[in-house]
Amino acid sequence: MRRYLAALAVSGQLPTAVAELQVLLKTEWYRAESWQLLSEYLTRLSQTGEAAAAQAEARALDVHLNDR
Repeated sequence: MRRYLAALAVSGQLPTAVAELQVLLKTEWYRAESWQLLSEYLTRLSQTGEAAAAQAEARALDVHLNDR
């Protein structure tokens, strides 16, 4: 899934990548790295408020996320 999302982002389909991640996170809400990726993509789309919320969710799920 990550490669698919990266391909979407690289090919200029960032809004589609965001939508795909949002669908994924409805059922797999526990995936901290997916929340972090969503935050990154939202930041690129200048949706900083939503990006900050996604990053906060990622950190809440994995306190060591940024240590990697």
